[in-house]
Amino acid sequence: STTTCWRRIQHLEAAGIIKGRVALLDRTRLGLDMTIFAHIKLATTSRDAIAQFEAAIRDRSEVLECHTLTGEWDFLLKIVAPNMKSYESFYLDYLSRIPCVRSVNSAVAVTAIKESTLLPLG
Repeated sequence: STTTCWRRIQHLEAAGIIKGRVALLDRTRLGLDMTIFAHIKLATTSRDAIAQFEAAIRDRSEVLECHTLTGEWDFLLKIVAPNMKSYESFYLDYLSRIPCVRSVNSAVAVTAIKESTLLPLG
């Protein structure tokens, strides 16, 4: 029943399992047609450099996700932009100017085969 469902949601919120509620927006209809994945390599992986990079991108609305990585690259960013010119501006005027950034390798997503927010709860 609806009442049982809402009780379960309230329980999950109280337990801290539900971090928040959101509306899923259609990026294309909002004019955010491009998704870019950018691998970032820092000049050094000291705690200070990592903290500097995290602080530099944390509040950038273009950056939907930022993950630290193992291996060759230090970070992976998921970025949205209305068009290539807009991403170019973000890259040239901001991302490439973060002092601790050594290199950026960007890839533009052509087609989204699967995008989901559902977790595999089994």
